[in-house]
Amino acid sequence: VDPRSRYETYVGAEVVAFIDSHFRTIAARQSRAITGLSMGGFGALHIALDRPAAFGAAGSISGAVDPRGCEDEPGIN
Repeated sequence: VDPRSRYETYVGAEVVAFIDSHFRTIAARQSRAITGLSMGGFGALHIALDRPAAFGAAGSISGAVDPRGCEDEPGIN
């Protein structure tokens, strides 16, 4: 993983801010969800767990999700 990559910040913060500022939304975590397909499903769950104030729901469609051995991930015990 390239440590200079800011993809999580882009999706989890910048896209959220853009959508809320350009469209009529309810800008609250209870009204916002993130989901993805395959590795995007893993990414969606990862972003949602890292940003609980931004997303009230998260989904993974056929995602590569295996919570075993993820003790270092926030929200997965």
